[in-house]
Amino acid sequence: MHIGTTPDPHILAQDAIFSFVRQLDCSGALLCQQQLPKGESKPFFMTPKNLFSHPKTGTFLSAWCERVKNKGDLQLPFSITHEQGVFYHLFPLKGFGALILLRNTEPFSETLLKALLPVCHKLANALSTSLKAEENSQKIINFKTLIDTMSEGMALFDESLHCVEINESALEKFSYQYDDAIGRHIFDVISKSDHAKLLALNKQEDAKSEWTLVKKDGTTFPAFVSGSNIIYKEKPTRIVTFIDLTEVKEREKQLYQQSRLAQMGEMLSMIAHQWRQPLAAISASTIGIKTKIQMEKFDLSTQEGQDAQSEYLFHKLDNISSYVEHLSATIEDFRNFFKPNKSKSVLNLEEIIQKAIHILKPALIEHHVSLQTDIHFKHNIETYNNELLQALLNILKNSIDHFLEVKHPSPIIYIQGFEEADAFIIKIQDNAGGIPETILENIFDPYFSTKDEKNGTGLGLYMTKTIIEDHCEGKIHVSNYKDGAEFKIILKSPSKIVNTRN
Repeated sequence: MHIGTTPDPHILAQDAIFSFVRQLDCSGALLCQQQLPKGESKPFFMTPKNLFSHPKTGTFLSAWCERVKNKGDLQLPFSITHEQGVFYHLFPLKGFGALILLRNTEPFSETLLKALLPVCHKLANALSTSLKAEENSQKIINFKTLIDTMSEGMALFDESLHCVEINESALEKFSYQYDDAIGRHIFDVISKSDHAKLLALNKQEDAKSEWTLVKKDGTTFPAFVSGSNIIYKEKPTRIVTFIDLTEVKEREKQLYQQSRLAQMGEMLSMIAHQWRQPLAAISASTIGIKTKIQMEKFDLSTQEGQDAQSEYLFHKLDNISSYVEHLSATIEDFRNFFKPNKSKSVLNLEEIIQKAIHILKPALIEHHVSLQTDIHFKHNIETYNNELLQALLNILKNSIDHFLEVKHPSPIIYIQGFEEADAFIIKIQDNAGGIPETILENIFDPYFSTKDEKNGTGLGLYMTKTIIEDHCEGKIHVSNYKDGAEFKIILKSPSKIVNTRN
């Protein structure tokens, strides 16, 4: 991409769209001008060039125009999450039109959609101003003016990674003055722990990842960072953009804590189930001992009677000791579960699955849920074991709760675990009737729940998705399968596979 000073808004739009396409792994993009009150959208720029002729795109645009006519400018992205293998994401550009970004791989995450909204708002302002300037021949917007209108932080670095240009958003975020920022090395604004990652990704086209960035005063903040290679003023240049994730991370942390508190209540109920039988057995043993002593069941005047009493007491005390060990082991299992994960550990996924089954066993027995497993993992993986355990418990508990809602006569949960190429796959299926298609796309949304307020917080599956995709760097999908639902967890980590099991 060549960036330079130009009064032509079409060229500015082209540069902006190409940047979106490369940095966000899009397969196409379409920029439209809104034509109201006619209720039409006129293509302003697109790539590939035949995109506007796609019938699905036309239908998508028509629906958007109708909504804008009836409700005014939309505040959130208007998305079709999956349509014939293409994911459509429409961002209304207030006062200008709309930007549609297409992906063939997967939809944008909710976090990224929200983060892109202010970026698109600033783009709309820049394009609207540029069009007015072109019409009135009063003003020319150059590249610096355009990037200064963006809320997304942006900086350009030469081949030695020294800053040659920076926008106002980045200056404000890092607390630098413009003259102080120009010429500064990129290492000054990236945490030392990320220096090696930067060097590995520096020459890579369209590199994207979460980094920790450093302000002038030394304080840090998390950011989603993208890097691409361009030609700026006839020289090879690295363009780096970032979105501050501080608020997103804090909100995620709060939701995670709410989810953990809700699950603690469920876990206490499970502990009660685990303890009920051994406590009853201990009580029965002590009552039995006391009754036999009070009723003088043993003739202690004879050696035979004394031996019989000793044998009886030792047998009962052995039983009590066994029950106490079971209670202690139960406490240890749940204590370990609630320990926060500060580092990853190496384990076989079967261990995590079996631990989840053990914790939920009383609930499975109480509600007559049949559990079937087919688990085969040859390799170990390095991951956050407690968080992964929480995700599995959320899914399994969700199935059990659904069985209770539909009052299924023969509930079954089927768990598969296997390796496929460079991925670890876990499938959890049930026969509870599936998930209504109208809500299938929303079940991972925060606070979305089909249960009443007393029995559901709407955080369990949201945190499950967060744990799998953000913390464990995997993917989770849900679909209806036969006579129930299927949750599929994919953990792709070829570099983390260790220690082949015998």
